[in-house]
Amino acid sequence: MKTRSPLWRHSDFLNVWTAETISVFGAQFTMLAVPLAAVLMLDAGPGEMGILIAAEMLPFLLFGLVVGVWVDRMKRRPLMIISDLGRCAALAAIPLAWYFDALSMPVLYMTAFATGVFTVFFDVAYMSYLPSLVGRDHLVDANSKLEASRSASGTVGPSIAGVVVAVMTAPYAVVVNSLTYLTSAAFLFRVRKDEPELEAKEHPPVVSEIKGGVLLIARDGRLRAIAGCTAMGNLFSSIFNTVFILYAVDVFGMGSIDLGIIFAAGGIGAVAGAIMTERVSKALGLGRSIAAGSFVTAAAMLLMIVAAEDLAIAFFAVSMFVSAFANTVYNIGQVSLRQTITPDNQLGKMNASMRFMIWGTMPVGALIGGLLGESLGVSETVIIGVVGMMVAFLWIVFSPILRIVEIPKQSEACQD
Repeated sequence: MKTRSPLWRHSDFLNVWTAETISVFGAQFTMLAVPLAAVLMLDAGPGEMGILIAAEMLPFLLFGLVVGVWVDRMKRRPLMIISDLGRCAALAAIPLAWYFDALSMPVLYMTAFATGVFTVFFDVAYMSYLPSLVGRDHLVDANSKLEASRSASGTVGPSIAGVVVAVMTAPYAVVVNSLTYLTSAAFLFRVRKDEPELEAKEHPPVVSEIKGGVLLIARDGRLRAIAGCTAMGNLFSSIFNTVFILYAVDVFGMGSIDLGIIFAAGGIGAVAGAIMTERVSKALGLGRSIAAGSFVTAAAMLLMIVAAEDLAIAFFAVSMFVSAFANTVYNIGQVSLRQTITPDNQLGKMNASMRFMIWGTMPVGALIGGLLGESLGVSETVIIGVVGMMVAFLWIVFSPILRIVEIPKQSEACQD
């Protein structure tokens, strides 16, 4: 008989879990509302969409490595709270600009960039905070629960967002996301467990610590493969995502409610993936499940390329469901693996260096996607994005990860 997870009695984890779930639910509104505001209200083209998506991802490229050093020198929960409050304030600029008839692409660019800066701090601090909160023995369980609730939010959120955007207009739908970040911060305030006091010592130069984080990944075959696979996948997925809204709206004539249905299908797939990850991992082995997750995430997108016009919503929804299922299996596996094999005092540097490598390709991909969309066309750019994503899994195939059956012990960290 399966025993009940001890995390259900872990009040601090439950507060963090609730905070993350609420903020992800609100983020579904921005995922639809901001691009739709650009396309429908400001008549943005592929080039402008590329700049918009790049603006949100650019902070990972500019500040990611430095943030990792800071996270290892500071308590992580206060950084998460400040980041939530910062994102709340930044997003409020969009409805305010719309109310005063001042909404423009530069306003969207600046808001996206500011939100991205706070997201860098939150993500690096959050991924480094979780092991100390729940203990390494419960990381897979914690990551699965967090991924399941994120996915559930991704199921309900887009459907509601599509209706809200249609009824209230896109800028006001962003208000919901702004308020969810405020609520997330409130739940993080409720966490009672104090983080260990940081040892008072003289720190090495920032450049030296940044180098240490990069070398930590470069010298470990498992971390190196995760970085390569995810970075390449994100590069080409950004090319795809830059023109996706234009592809759906201009080529297939979809509206906000249609897109809400499609994103909701992805949310359901992600929930199913979170529930099934442990079984998939046991059936295939951890390494093979990570490789399969990467490949199927991209291969499922082929359905969007061959979609029949009269059945486009169904084709897109099935594609999004399967892709999200596989991507969730991949993410839970690779995140749990890298959190387990990295020493606690190096988690901030590792996560920041990893974020720099895997998210740093996204603004580049967005700009490339915008240029390709302008020069080759939206449909052709979609094909390039999908084909590129399908190749990324080879990083895992030709690495030590493929031979891993289950999560290794921390004593096996940082080895080639």
